[in-house]
Amino acid sequence: MDNILRFWRENTIVRILLIGCIVFAFFLAVRDPWSGGEGGGGRSWKVQLFIEVILFGGLLAVLMAFFLGIFSFFVLPLRRWGEWIHAWPRLLVFMMGSHGQAIWVKDGSVEDSKRNAGAWRHSPEPKPGVLILDGASGAQFKTSNRFTRTCGPGLTFMRSRETLAGMVFLGRQVSFPPIRPADIKEAFAPQGEHESDEEYGERVDERKGVSGHTRDGVEALPFMLVGFRPAPNLCRVDLGPEDDVKPESCILNPFKYNPVAVRRAVNADALNSNAQNHFSEERHIPWDDMPGYLVAELWREFVRKFTLTELFREFPDGHDFAGMTALEVIRERVKARLTQPNDVVLDTYGNVIRQRAPSREYHLLREWGIQVKFAPVRNPCFSPEIEETLVKEWFSFWKWRAEDERKFIQRKRSYMRRRGRIHALSAYVKILLEKALPDLPADLVRIEQDAQSPQSPQDQKMIQYAKIIAALSDLLEATRRVCISDIELARIVGEEETKIQKVIDWLNWLKIDLSKGDVL
Repeated sequence: MDNILRFWRENTIVRILLIGCIVFAFFLAVRDPWSGGEGGGGRSWKVQLFIEVILFGGLLAVLMAFFLGIFSFFVLPLRRWGEWIHAWPRLLVFMMGSHGQAIWVKDGSVEDSKRNAGAWRHSPEPKPGVLILDGASGAQFKTSNRFTRTCGPGLTFMRSRETLAGMVFLGRQVSFPPIRPADIKEAFAPQGEHESDEEYGERVDERKGVSGHTRDGVEALPFMLVGFRPAPNLCRVDLGPEDDVKPESCILNPFKYNPVAVRRAVNADALNSNAQNHFSEERHIPWDDMPGYLVAELWREFVRKFTLTELFREFPDGHDFAGMTALEVIRERVKARLTQPNDVVLDTYGNVIRQRAPSREYHLLREWGIQVKFAPVRNPCFSPEIEETLVKEWFSFWKWRAEDERKFIQRKRSYMRRRGRIHALSAYVKILLEKALPDLPADLVRIEQDAQSPQSPQDQKMIQYAKIIAALSDLLEATRRVCISDIELARIVGEEETKIQKVIDWLNWLKIDLSKGDVL
């Protein structure tokens, strides 16, 4: 009974034929070809029955073709008439139960939903089918003996004997080193009381899978990841003759589908030499795990060139990386080796020995169709003993540095104060010369003209006093005007302007006494 029900569900054409036979029976009952009616023209009932069968079959075929053509626009996302030509026979084959796969792919993987539900959508036999990719997916087909073509977002018709070789997510992805501890902070913790030797050994192996050793033998375990995507700017000279470029979908697609990158990503294959079983699937490394492996290897390569102290201390002037710490140098070099075709070469002590050399990791990722966007390496962790030593060294180092910076700030403050004083005096003298000097010569000349011919040394002394008083009065008057005109200076000076005015009044009174001939 189950076989009969399965046959009934999987063979649409059987259901259609059964319904057609029922409708044909009603058609014959209405037409009544056996009676040789008025329109029979004397023909026998056999000839009339044959004519009715031909007429009904033709009408049924026309109606099926018409409705299949209409349904194809609603069942599949057709955009061109050429796609409709491929969609119509596939719907017909589907009705006959000889269809292939009908798969909906979302974000680079087969969507687990009602769209892909049902055994008829995953036929094991490679027959003509359809593949619908969203805007962030790409795929490649294969036959039993070769890879055939790649396809991008949209509708693609699968040919006979074609199956999916692989699917790729075109958006940005993040990859971690595949072998890494679950909690970096607990990676160096000693074996727990309830932790077996096997569990502790696995935790140590996970830590050593991504950790590296400095030049002085200290194990360091950083937090690192890689952001990447299928390279959108690969040269299309590697395009296959059957690859689907889909230019109309790439114009508005932000994921920038590139058939060369999709093919390289699907075909990329790396082997894990540490796998115990050489015939297991674990020996094959997926293409999206390769950036994580590479960033871990680059960390080990660069961290062994520096000591523990250099990781957190800036290099002095004259060094190739002056003003940077070794950790910053490692971070920049790791990113450069993954994102640039050429990079500098360092010796075993972290010094630059070559300014330009090919980046092996960059070209390897290009061969796999991968473009790295970012690769941060930060927050290295150490064993508890090393952490305690670092805390002590950092405390003494930062205490010494704080004292040195305090002395430097004090010297700089004293220098700036002296410089500001000199600048203020220069500006003050300039203002006084501009405001007081033009009137001073005229006052001195007037004193000379008012004085009579000197008859004695006492008279000459009084003339000199008069000149000094006039010069001093003009300078103080200019100073008072400066204080009044400058709002900021007037706020700072405060009552000093009143005192200057009193001194000017006293000089004027003294000038009057001198004009009367009083002796100082």
